Amino acid sequence: VLRYAPFYKEIKEHVMNGEIGDIISIEMAEHVGFDHIITSYVRGKWRSEELCSTNMLLAKCCHDVDIMMWLMKGIKPVSVVSFGSDLQFGKKNKPEGAADRCMECQYKDECRFSAYPHYVEYEVWQPWAFKCLEAEGDIKEISDERTIESLSTDNEFGECVWNFDRGRNVDHQSLIINFENGATGVFNMAGGTAKRNRTIYINGTHGEIEGSAGDLTYTIRTLKPGKGKLYTEEEYKVDLGAKDISGHGGGDLRLAADFVEYVNGVEPSISCTDINDSTLSHLVVFRAEKSRMNGTIEKIEY
Repeated sequence: VLRYAPFYKEIKEHVMNGEIGDIISIEMAEHVGFDHIITSYVRGKWRSEELCSTNMLLAKCCHDVDIMMWLMKGIKPVSVVSFGSDLQFGKKNKPEGAADRCMECQYKDECRFSAYPHYVEYEVWQPWAFKCLEAEGDIKEISDERTIESLSTDNEFGECVWNFDRGRNVDHQSLIINFENGATGVFNMAGGTAKRNRTIYINGTHGEIEGSAGDLTYTIRTLKPGKGKLYTEEEYKVDLGAKDISGHGGGDLRLAADFVEYVNGVEPSISCTDINDSTLSHLVVFRAEKSRMNGTIEKIEY
């Protein structure tokens, strides 16, 4: 879906126009906010491969690896190596004397993972944390007293964040990808960050592109040595449109619209890929996870 986000689509167009030449390397990072990590990947349904049948890379970072494969279209990845672990969570890291539920814990007012500030005060995650109350009406109309009662009794989002079994899941992971033409890609997933963001840096034979998806800005630098300078530089600010409120950086509704147009005979956009392209990111993350578990460099076979 991020292929349809204006930020990435614009960058893809610059690459296709040859503005930075052939890609030499790509560096991408996803900074997963600590609120997102604990809600979706510790307390939530994606916390373990045993529970959701997928590893962290596929559950969270399939977007990012897909973007890299899309930018390198026509040039296949041939090998990958990956490292990562779970440093923050699990019972081994539980503070001494911490209770099993946040609302009765002596650390509830100082713990950065405490359920009350995340799910009662900070409203963003309420639809996830209080899905168990949806039969009682709109969550926005349910009282704080009722949500606190839920967190204090049978709601798993009220449990201590260090109590959950995450299996082989990770809170951070890095991978290096080698492509068939010798180009390389690096991706780093940093979990538990204060600010959520995605960043990208593309090094080409004629220049470079550097951008921040969270800030909707990117810069193109073109190699042009001369008196007192080595390159030209142009900055871009992505405009999502005043009424664009769809998720994934504006990609959600654009993906749906592109599909409708495609089945009605309209020429597909540059964001549209066939099944063979779309499976490349899956092959990469599955091999990356195998590499992480076994400490090996894994070949990607077709």
